[in-house]
This record gives sequence, C-alpha cells and structure tokens, in this order.
Amino acid sequence: MVVDVNNFDVVIVGGGLAGLLHADMLADDPSTDLRVAIIDPDPDSMASKTFAAWRLKSSLPHRYSNCVENRWTQFRVTSYAGGRIVRDFGDYCYERIPGERLRDTIRLRLDADSRFHFVRDSVVEITDGIEPASAIQTARIVGASGRVFSASRVLSSVTVGKPEVLQYFLGFEVETDSDHFDPEVVDLMDFRVAQKGDVRFVYVLPFSSRHALVEFTVFSPERMPDLECEAILRNYIRDNLNLPPFTITKVETGAIPMTLNANPRFPATRMNSAIDVIGGAAGMVKPSTGYSFQRNLESLCQQSEKPYGHFRFQVYDALLLRIIQVNGGMISKLFPVLFTANTPAKLFAFLDEKSRFLDEIKIFYRLPWAPFLGSLMALYPFLFAASASLLLHHLIGGASVWVIPLVGLLTAGIGHGSLDHLLDSSSGKPSQFYLGYLGSMLGFLVIWYLFPALALGFFVFQSADHFGEANWIRAIRNSGNAPWTRVLAWIWGLFGAIFGVLVHWQEARPVVQLILQGSVSVAAVPVEVARMVGIAVFVAAILASVALDRYERKVLGRVVNGLPATLLLGFCVMAMPLLPGFFCFFAFWHAWDSIVAQRAGKGWTSTEYAQRAIRYTFASLVGIFLAILIFSAWGEYDRVWQILFVMIGTLTAAHAPVMKRFLKTKPPRFSGGAVG
Repeated sequence: MVVDVNNFDVVIVGGGLAGLLHADMLADDPSTDLRVAIIDPDPDSMASKTFAAWRLKSSLPHRYSNCVENRWTQFRVTSYAGGRIVRDFGDYCYERIPGERLRDTIRLRLDADSRFHFVRDSVVEITDGIEPASAIQTARIVGASGRVFSASRVLSSVTVGKPEVLQYFLGFEVETDSDHFDPEVVDLMDFRVAQKGDVRFVYVLPFSSRHALVEFTVFSPERMPDLECEAILRNYIRDNLNLPPFTITKVETGAIPMTLNANPRFPATRMNSAIDVIGGAAGMVKPSTGYSFQRNLESLCQQSEKPYGHFRFQVYDALLLRIIQVNGGMISKLFPVLFTANTPAKLFAFLDEKSRFLDEIKIFYRLPWAPFLGSLMALYPFLFAASASLLLHHLIGGASVWVIPLVGLLTAGIGHGSLDHLLDSSSGKPSQFYLGYLGSMLGFLVIWYLFPALALGFFVFQSADHFGEANWIRAIRNSGNAPWTRVLAWIWGLFGAIFGVLVHWQEARPVVQLILQGSVSVAAVPVEVARMVGIAVFVAAILASVALDRYERKVLGRVVNGLPATLLLGFCVMAMPLLPGFFCFFAFWHAWDSIVAQRAGKGWTSTEYAQRAIRYTFASLVGIFLAILIFSAWGEYDRVWQILFVMIGTLTAAHAPVMKRFLKTKPPRFSGGAVG
C-alpha cells in the first residue's frame, strides 16, 4: 500500500507543552497504522522554559514524575512592606520540571516511534469539511512553506489577538560561593519592588543551598523592556537577597498571555469539525496566575464537559484581571491577605478551580470588598442594574423602578451610538457617511408615516438581527458567518426585542396601537395569547443559546454562559415592568457590550471614549427633550410614546448597519452571551 506522505490521522499544530503532551498521550494508542504530524516553526522553544505547579501529594506519582527535578514542601510570601508569611503546603507540594527535560523525555519516545513525524513549518490556513466520497470529516492544513497536509483530526494550540494582561518574566539562575538558600522553601511572591501601577514581584526557586532561580515577574497590559526588567532584578538581588559572591549561569525570559478570551487562530466552523483546540487556545493558561502545566495535564484525562457552574471561576479571573488593569499595585496588598487568611488546602483548591462555592465565598469575604464589587459592576452591569431595580420595585414601589433604567438609557443607551461616524470605514468621506446615515433615518420616517405596520415589522426584524449579532458575534465570526449561526442569533435577538412586550401585553397594547396609528388594530389580541407567544419565543431563545453554547464550547474548549445569561434576562424582564425591564436590557446589556466592543476595536480607554462621545450624547438628549417638550405643549401627551418609538426606530435604522460593518472587522473582546 502506498501512503501519502502528507496525509495523517492527526495533525498537531504547535509543538509546545500542550502539543507534546497530546502527542505523548496519542503514543499510547496501539494502532499500528496511526500517523501523527507535529507542526511547529520552532520545535525546541520549550527547552528554555520552566514548568512549576502545586500538586496534591495524594496524586503522586504522576505521568511525568520522572521529569521532576525539585519538590518543595514550604512557601513564603513577602509583602511590599517586608512582612513575611511562611507556610507549609499541607496536602500539596510544589514541583519544578525543566522544559528541556520534559521535551527530551517525550521526544525520545516519539522519535523512536515511526508513526510520529515532526515538521518545522508555520501553519497559515486550515479548512475543514466532509470528504464527498467517504462522508468522513477531514481537514486541509497549509504551511508557510507551501506544503499541504490533510488529516481527519487537527489539534491546534495557536491563538490570535492581544491578551488583556501579559505576564512577562526575566530570571537568573545563580550559583553562590557559599550556602545561602533554604532548599525547602520556595518564594512564591516577594513584592519588595516598586509596583508603579502594575503587579510586580520576585519569584525564587532554590534548587540547593547554593543554586537558585531568581526571577522578576510583572503583570501588565504592555510588555516591559528587557533592560528595565534586568535592572529591577539586579537591584532586588543587591538590596534584598544579600547574596554572597555569585555567578549567573543561565538567563530565562518569557511572556505568558493572561486572558479570558483566548481566541483560536484556526476555529472550528462546524459542530462536527475536525478541528479541536488545546493548550492556550483552549484556555489552559489560568488567566489570573499564568499557570498551565497542571491544567494541560488534567485536560488530557477529562471525560466530560464542565458544568455551567464552572463559569464562576472565569468570573473570579475576570475580576482579578480587571483589578490588575485598573490598579495593579493593589495586588501587592491582596495576595498577602489571601495567603494569611486561608489554609493552603482551601487556597490551592480555589486556584485549581476545585473548591466549593461556600469556601469561595469565605475567601472573598476576607478580602477588601470595594475593588471586587467595583469590578463586578463594571463587568456585569445588567446583573446589578436589574437586581437593584427589582429591589426598589418591591421595597419602595412607584416610580423608583424607573431610576436606574432611565439613568442607563440617558447615558450608555443613547451614548453607545454617538460615535458611529468614527466606526464606519465604508465611506471614504464624512459627507458620504452622513448622507447615508441621515438617508436611512429619513427612509424609516417615510415608511412609518405611510405604512406604520410595515415600519414596526422592519424595526422588530432589524432589532432582532442587531441584538442577536452583537450578543453572538464571536460564534458568527468563528463559523465563517454560517447561516445556522445567523438564524440562531436572530432568534435570540427576537427574544431580546419583543419578549418584554409580549409578557407585559396589558401595558404594551395601547403603546403598540399608538405606533400603528390605527392602521391595524391590536385590541383584540388577548393578554393570555400574547403571553403564550412570549413564552414560546423565550423557549426558542433558550434552545438557540444551548445550540450556540455547544458550538462555542467546541471552538473555545471552555465553558460559556449563554444559557444561564438567557435565563437571567428572561426572568428579570418578566419580573420588572415593561419599559424599565427593556431599558435595563438595552442600556446595561446591549449598549454596554457595544461600548466595550467599540473601545476594544478602536483601542480607546473608557476616558477616551467618554471624551469623544459626550458632546454627541448631549446633543441627542437635547433633541429628545425638545421633541417631548413640543408635543407636551401641543397637549399631545399620548403621542410621546409615538415620538419615542419613531426616534428609536430612525436611530436603529442608521446605527445597526454601521455596527454590522464594524463587528465584521472588529470583533469585541467580550462576546458570546455575556451577562451585560
């Protein structure tokens, strides 16, 4: 039998930690006809890395115990002020595996196995589909060299995009002329370096009483120059370690992305795609710590998907990452408290994402609340806005339920479309943009004046498309704009657009009748029928979110929260009055996410966005106020609802196409069923 040299059963894209671990596991397969290719432009890069991790003593020995060169039973954390915490690891220990040793161990096995082939190349394209003759899924992999491979399965660890925070480190392996280090104690964090708004600490791994790795680490949105890192490290050694005469035997440098939104370079475009993500592309780098070895190793043994409840650990990581971005220097105060107030068993179980929810509450209870609550409100504003509005509604009643939704509508709700002229690059000149933008608004006005029912139908259809696309843009883009993701996203968007109207039909019916200007009567539609239709739309949105969640899990290799978020939105809209509920969704969910997407796409800070948007937002508020004032002066109080719909409809007709073009080229960092 002639074997196509470029045809493989499995192609592993990326020969780093995740790639080699998966290849080593595949080598356990007894199949003699298995063919595996590992493609990497720099297959020896892992040799310069060090893999350290805490591990339960009860899990020893493990698959790579023979690669462990050091194991510690105690750790030390030193605060910025110099206070020290020395603790026993308890049920855990801390291990170090040199990357070179792990690489050589795995390579020795694979090089002796004729089924495995190493290819020095960069992958530039992967397309997957179904073989017409055999109906078997297959993938086509194109290398930078022009070489083309095919495989029935692809495992890719390659990511794309910029992380929220970068963990950069530079370390010296030092050998001293006399005993100095305690080989039983590892310094996990020594914060006695100037923080300067980042998270900065020194990490010391003693290999013996005269040999250690002393490493400066910084968590920051931007990478620090090597020379600056080296200067800080040398100053730390001089001022804090008081080393006897020493020699630097090795320099270690590296950068680890700390992100909750690792985007795969080659996403699966279908549920039954041949492409699966591993390693960093599958979120195997813990976003808040940068540790990856243990997570990668455990992922090989997982037999089932993690439940939705596991998403809470991504929330915890998001909170910490935001604190690092906003005020990284605060971490030097938080971590000593974290290690002082908790037993090692509970703390490391928490960091390993194996803790119980009650223990997690206790951990956060002992930390300063303000930065975490502030981050939680910024990351998940709908949750807070809806909860606070419901609380006001039930405790105080009356107009109190309107306060938060109106504030959101008059700020983020109206403001999220104020910079459309800076987002749309389809028009070569500003005059072309404004002509098209105002033309869309005028067109909607004309249609509504002549055919109100048609205008309302168009508004609902466009709003459903706009809401669904914004909420599920990541899934839409990863699928290559596949019709099935578009349809599912539109169903979800329809739920966002009309669910509140249908379940609150008693309130909505007179408003809808005003919008229709008497062209169609809705008076005969019973409240019970409208609610049943609303529940049907809700169920359809739930099913759509389940399907999109399954696809996103396939693409991203991690838990997403589309279904829980959909349930939360539905129950909040049902529990609140019609307009306050919709305004909460519109302002604190849709508009807030839109602003985050705009900022991420354009590289604006929140201050820069506000400075650009404030004048246009103010102009819009003045226009709305004058319109309401004019209609009130004419005694047309009921027509306020009419003018409000017309203004929202005209703005949506112009804004939605702009955002569609923007999202096509600038995907938001936070997307896919986010809670606000």
